[in-house]
Amino acid sequence: LPTHVRAAYMERYEEPPGVHLNDVVFAGHALVLTLVSWVQAMAYSPGGCLALDLDLTPATILFLAASFVAIMASLPGVGPNPFFLLDVLSAVKLGSSIAKFLPQLLLNRERRSTTGFSLAQVVLDAAGSVLSVAQLLLDAAVLRSLRVCLGNPAKLGLGLVSLSYDAVLFHQHLVYDDEDVDEPLL
Repeated sequence: LPTHVRAAYMERYEEPPGVHLNDVVFAGHALVLTLVSWVQAMAYSPGGCLALDLDLTPATILFLAASFVAIMASLPGVGPNPFFLLDVLSAVKLGSSIAKFLPQLLLNRERRSTTGFSLAQVVLDAAGSVLSVAQLLLDAAVLRSLRVCLGNPAKLGLGLVSLSYDAVLFHQHLVYDDEDVDEPLL
C-alpha cells in the first residue's frame, strides 16, 4: 500500500493495515467472476435464449449505485475520508452476499429437496471462509490486537455470513430427502 494510505489507516485504526497480496488477488478474482455471472444472468433467459430486454434487477441497481458512489468519491473533497469508497463498497458487498444465498435457501425449503444443488460449492465456500477468518485471527494474534479484525469488517463479515449460510445449506442437504421431485429444476 502507498505510504499515505498506510498513514491514513494508522490514524483511523491505530494499527498497521492487515491487507495481504492474497486479499487483493481474491478481490480481483471475485470481481471478474461476479461480472461474468452478472453478464450471463442478464444475457440469458430461463429458456436458454438470448434475452434482449435488460430489466433492473437488484444486482444491477446495486452495481449502478456503487458506480455512482465510486465516481462521487473520486471527486476532490467529496469523500469524508480516504476510506469512504472502500467503506461503501464493503457494505454493498456484504449486503449482496447476504442476499445472494437467500433464493437457494428458499427454493430448497419450498421444494423440500436439494436435487440439482452441488454440495461441493458449499464445501469450497466454507473452506474459503474458514481460511479467511483464520487469516484475520492469525494476524490479530501476531499483532496482539483484535483491531486487525475490526479494521477489516467486510472480510470478517463476509467470512461469518458465508459460514452461516454454508451451515444452513449443508443442513438442508442432509435433512431434505433427495428423491426426485415432480417440479422441473428451472
